Amino acid sequence: MRWWRKDVLAASVAVPSSISLVITLAAVRFLGIEAFGIWLIGRSIVQLTVNVTPGWSASLPVTMPAAGRRTSLALERRAERLTFGFGSLLGAALLAVALALVQDSRLVYAFALYWTGLFFSAHTSLTARGRCDGWRMSRGALIDTVGAIAVLGVLSSGSLLLFIAAQGLRAWAKGLALRSRVRLDGSLLPNRRFSTRRRRVDRQLLRIGFPMVIRGWLQTATQYGDRLLLGLFFGPVVAGAGGLGSTLALPLAVVASATATWIIPLSSRTTEGGRALPSVARECLLLGAFGVGLAMIVPSLSFFVAEVETHLQLVLSGFALLFGVAMSVLAGSFLISIGRLWVSNGLALFVVLSMAATMASVHALDLSPAVALLLASTLSCLGSVIVLARFLGVSSWAVGAAVFVPLSGLVALPLLASFLMSSAVQLSVAAVGLTIVAVGAWTFLSRRSTMTAVSEPR
Repeated sequence: MRWWRKDVLAASVAVPSSISLVITLAAVRFLGIEAFGIWLIGRSIVQLTVNVTPGWSASLPVTMPAAGRRTSLALERRAERLTFGFGSLLGAALLAVALALVQDSRLVYAFALYWTGLFFSAHTSLTARGRCDGWRMSRGALIDTVGAIAVLGVLSSGSLLLFIAAQGLRAWAKGLALRSRVRLDGSLLPNRRFSTRRRRVDRQLLRIGFPMVIRGWLQTATQYGDRLLLGLFFGPVVAGAGGLGSTLALPLAVVASATATWIIPLSSRTTEGGRALPSVARECLLLGAFGVGLAMIVPSLSFFVAEVETHLQLVLSGFALLFGVAMSVLAGSFLISIGRLWVSNGLALFVVLSMAATMASVHALDLSPAVALLLASTLSCLGSVIVLARFLGVSSWAVGAAVFVPLSGLVALPLLASFLMSSAVQLSVAAVGLTIVAVGAWTFLSRRSTMTAVSEPR
């Protein structure tokens, strides 16, 4: 675990997140907020359906490294056959439903290309992880970066259909770069003569992969569900503005994801008082301070993208929502580190249901969509505080203060949207935000968290 540090892990996910941020700002500028909202709604549907499989491929990163070479190759080939067969049926069914519901068939086919590309690249990525093939992972990341540059070039045309098709081709190129040839002789492949072995392999793949698919789908729903719900209840313009705020908060997701990846292996270290974990309140407060600083920079982005100022309240509210999601990811990592996987899944489900309930209620009461985003963020933070205090035995007052003090600042910013319209105010607030981000980044990257013994409540 020589390189198992937060700074290294953050860097490994910072590059693709930065590329996504640049593409998002360019898409809003060249396509407009309504077309961008349509893209976000369609992308959410694709992300929520592309991973709906029984889990054959999802099990490969666990089953392949633990098996011998011959067995791991057999597992890979079997998972590939089952996954691609299931994906063909699922894709055909979704295409038929989309063509029946959507009038613009060209838009449907463009998203179909994107869906197939993501499905293919998701499987090949899991296979490369199962092989522990760092070369192919690096090659896939390089091709993905080149594809992102090509997508930026396509955006200058202002065509939504070309943009979606380019994203699909980018996903296909990444999948092809990740894929490896499987060379097996016939004796290794489960077939009719070896039906008992074939059933045993299938059960092994499903037993390990299905719970991982559930968790992965819940995580995807927390990250992309808000755009779909905003589109269903309030239309593509609101989905575009709220989704823009969520995308601008991507650095928060990077910090939460890196911290989560760093924390979980530490659970193997134990002391006399329990598991050795970082200070829960400290990590939550660091994420909160980082979020407030970034949110203060958002209004100044109107100098580059005019839509930020036009829909500033919704953009800041979408930013606040992703803060609640990032906090639930961080809380979930602490829960997984003490063996509470299903509690972590329950927290993710609570976040998704909170989004749906608040948006449905606000729509029924004819209130501003910003209210729904802020309420959903508050409920997500509340759920995170409750489970951390309940299952980790930490002080609810300490964790609550670490979470809700920054949240109060994030909630206040959308309420002050009219005050933040002035260019001078935007620059002044951005300067303070940059200072907070710089201090937070230095603390995150250079200082080591204090390890404390956390005893699990019974």
